[in-house]
Amino acid sequence: MPQKSTIAISVAFDSTGKLWRARVQDSFLLVDYSSDFAKSFSIAVKVNQTPQKIAADGEARPKIAIGPEGN
Repeated sequence: MPQKSTIAISVAFDSTGKLWRARVQDSFLLVDYSSDFAKSFSIAVKVNQTPQKIAADGEARPKIAIGPEGN
């Protein structure tokens, strides 16, 4: 049974100003980005290909960080 969606997200800007977002939805960790200050986002990419129980409450929310070389 899929997990309920949460509002726990993590965001980070890369060196070009692109806003990256990580979030949990329906037992998947999704990552997408915005080039227009969060007015719109790209199609989200699933990090895990099969549903998994993912903790996403409080400090266990997903986190994203972009290195100086864009990784």
